Amino acid sequence: MTRFSLCCWGNSHLAALKIAWDKHRSEYPGITLGFFGAPGKQLREIEIKNGKATPQNPQLARALRLVSGGAESVDLEAHDAFALVGLELGFRVFLTTLRGHLATPEFKTARKQQDLISDTCLRHCLKDLLTHSVSVKLLKKLKRDTPKPVYIITEPHLSEAALNQKATDHLPRLKRTGALPRMHGLYSEFLERIVLEAGGILVPQPSDTLTDDGFTRKKFSRGSSRLLAADEQHDGDDARHMNEAYGNRVLKDLFTRIEADLPLQGRPGG
Repeated sequence: MTRFSLCCWGNSHLAALKIAWDKHRSEYPGITLGFFGAPGKQLREIEIKNGKATPQNPQLARALRLVSGGAESVDLEAHDAFALVGLELGFRVFLTTLRGHLATPEFKTARKQQDLISDTCLRHCLKDLLTHSVSVKLLKKLKRDTPKPVYIITEPHLSEAALNQKATDHLPRLKRTGALPRMHGLYSEFLERIVLEAGGILVPQPSDTLTDDGFTRKKFSRGSSRLLAADEQHDGDDARHMNEAYGNRVLKDLFTRIEADLPLQGRPGG
């Protein structure tokens, strides 16, 4: 396997990849992987300047030390590529934003698709959500400071378990009315365009982790761990975060893509 050094940045969704790497790293000889993350939106407080990424407040610095194993800054020259994981990019974010606009009595009982929001409105909403996400803002910061490739991994689609939860009670209606495929098509269109325009490389969620309806298979959400305390798992009904099996599946696709993209010459081990 081609040698390369990759630095993965992310929020709570980074945990699945980190735990998978800790367990399966022997399966990927020659690859060096570092993790640089913090829960929520904290990575928006990262400054990238002169080839170095540094935190701008003590709380973020502490989280980065916990996740990385001691380091609170990143030397961009020490890595061949970067990956941004989660960080407000995900179909769930879009669905959550729309939830408050899908509460009319007619929609709750509808059996057919109802256009409560026009495509134009949806497109404006999507553009704003994606452009102002932590992931895209961080991507732009990185590309201003380094020509090295930056791979974008969105947060996983909600687990199919979300269809039976009160907090996501709008999902069965969207599924029943046939609106989900249309909304996902719009989302995917804008996601690919905005990531490409910002200089990133999108790595889609592995298709074999998804149901036919576009939800993550339930087996991948069981036993997901927290980013700052890997020995602690999320609540049993958590449908947002995925487990080590999911993380390993994502790593396989990510590594395959990086190997295809990076030239052999001019890199460590090349």
